[in-house]
Amino acid sequence: MKLPDLAAELGFEIRVRADSWSRVEVTRVMASDLMSDVLTEEGDRTLLVSALASDQTLRTAHLIDAAAVLVTRGKRLPESMEELSQELSVNLLRTPASTYETCVHLGRLLGAPQG
Repeated sequence: MKLPDLAAELGFEIRVRADSWSRVEVTRVMASDLMSDVLTEEGDRTLLVSALASDQTLRTAHLIDAAAVLVTRGKRLPESMEELSQELSVNLLRTPASTYETCVHLGRLLGAPQG
């Protein structure tokens, strides 16, 4: 699903639109607050979901070439995080929902296997 469609469908707040915004296709979701775990995965077409509102989350997303970062729980995003998102050209979104709720909705929308 295209990132703009996903964001609109689930009501995500768009904080930074990178150059790739309209072209990005999300096919996978990865949720973690441990960036060391994220580094073990490939990120192409991945939406990284985390409650960790820090520059480290963006740097990790950039390293794995994630499609976007979605910060949960309505956490306040530091100004440095938004600036870095623009610098690294990483799409940055925010939602007031918990990480769990967000993943449930994303799974339903993206057609994750139920069971």
